[in-house]
Amino acid sequence: PTTIYKGPDEINAIVDGKDWTPPEMQNKYIVRRYDFWYDGSNNFLSDCTAPDSAMMHRIDIYVLKKKDKSIIARDSVIVSRDGIQ
Repeated sequence: PTTIYKGPDEINAIVDGKDWTPPEMQNKYIVRRYDFWYDGSNNFLSDCTAPDSAMMHRIDIYVLKKKDKSIIARDSVIVSRDGIQ
């Protein structure tokens, strides 16, 4: 079966995704990371089964307070296939 990935606008950082928090920060924070893949026309690849075929990789990172799950920081990193962006 094909896995359909959520797009950037469909992510709920409070409930979606895996916890990437370093052990020394786990008592205060939650770190979430989301990967998005795009083709050469900048179209989101919702069924990207081969990230090597994507032309751009976007990584969104959220930092939340563990106590109330409020978002205290958010950033995006974009890496193009040639590594320039």
